Amino acid sequence: MTHPNFFASAAYLAKGVQLVNTSGIRQFVIVPLFLNIAAFGIFGWSAYTWFVNWLDSFAVLHWAANVPVLGLLVGFIRGLIATAVFVVLIFLIVLFSNLIAAPFNGLLAEHVEAHLTGIAAPDTPLRALIKELPRTLGAEIRKLFYLAIMLLGIGILHWIPLVNILAPFLLIAFSAWMFAIEYWDYPMGNHGLVFGDVRAFARTRKPAAFGFGAIVALVSSIPILNFVIMPIAVAGATALWVEHFKDEY
Repeated sequence: MTHPNFFASAAYLAKGVQLVNTSGIRQFVIVPLFLNIAAFGIFGWSAYTWFVNWLDSFAVLHWAANVPVLGLLVGFIRGLIATAVFVVLIFLIVLFSNLIAAPFNGLLAEHVEAHLTGIAAPDTPLRALIKELPRTLGAEIRKLFYLAIMLLGIGILHWIPLVNILAPFLLIAFSAWMFAIEYWDYPMGNHGLVFGDVRAFARTRKPAAFGFGAIVALVSSIPILNFVIMPIAVAGATALWVEHFKDEY
């Protein structure tokens, strides 16, 4: 089976939009949507305020910006740092909302797959939700540990001269990677695959992973759209899994 490339995988976010508006799936979108809006509303403004104050605290950037030769370079560095940190902050908010909404996202993925395959979901929604609660919460906790370890490693690179130039780019790439495995985990988890399996799966399909993860990261950074991204990404990731990868397992 041919694996989708970067752009073909990114296009599945649009398919997610179609799916969440489909009769029979719409009802499973309400709770994840509400939780995502609440998370962005409560934590988004606080994170933005902290980020602006943190960036303004670098006195050396203010000094260098007034030096004609260095002004352009400082502007570029500030923009690069701002982009990297902003993407990571957005991802942390999305990850937090996913932690709360994990059982509902698993339920949404199950019914999206049932819609695409024509095979009915095995349990009633309430029974499925109760059954999946330990697994989905456990998976989210494992993601948090993985995220903490990886961000610590990238954070250390910020303190190594010359190497720290690459650190913002690594942060952006890592965010795309995490968005991919975050949302692929829901349909794959419904088939008994654990977070380690999802990472191994994504490593062998990097173009598809980075394509889907990059578009989710981009949309997550856009105000208003970031409120609705979570259920759309779950649906899109499930469609990508069902149509290209499910038969391999």
